[in-house]
Amino acid sequence: KGLPLDQFDKITVILHKRHEEEYKASNGVRDCMKLEFGDDVLNKLDFYIIDETNSQAETIYKYLLTKKKSEEIVIKDTDNYFHINALSFMNSVAVYDLHKMKKVNAANKSYVNYSGHTLDSIVEKKIISEKFCCGLYVFEDSKKFVRAYKKTKPEYISQIIEYLLDDGEDFWVQDVEDYLDWGTIDE
Repeated sequence: KGLPLDQFDKITVILHKRHEEEYKASNGVRDCMKLEFGDDVLNKLDFYIIDETNSQAETIYKYLLTKKKSEEIVIKDTDNYFHINALSFMNSVAVYDLHKMKKVNAANKSYVNYSGHTLDSIVEKKIISEKFCCGLYVFEDSKKFVRAYKKTKPEYISQIIEYLLDDGEDFWVQDVEDYLDWGTIDE
């Protein structure tokens, strides 16, 4: 419920083929979405089934290769919750303040430096500021994501963003509230 789903024309859930075959994961997602948001969201819901990949960045890259035209994309990690009132569809990352967390594995996050709301840098697994990316990434142009992936073959989406920043693209930060990390402290 933390995302303004009314701002989206389409919601694509990417599932590993093994999860779909073993657990019929798409049925579970569909049922949960209907329960939380009602029937209207089902008209926006789409699934992309993919073989195992080595990283989240590779998963998104392979999905985007199926698209003929460039489009805005919003990528959301599934292991957390947060609230954002209105989502900007400019190149951006959602951030949260580390000091607001009671229990956190600080080493498993990507951290940002920014001026105003302009992102200066994003670094994976190294604390460079009190603000960390909480798993929401917006790209105005999906083809730029594909190009950056081909050049860098990164493990993390933050590395795609850092490459694009170095290439002259602007990214913004969007603050969120009520962040909950559903990963374990032992991960």
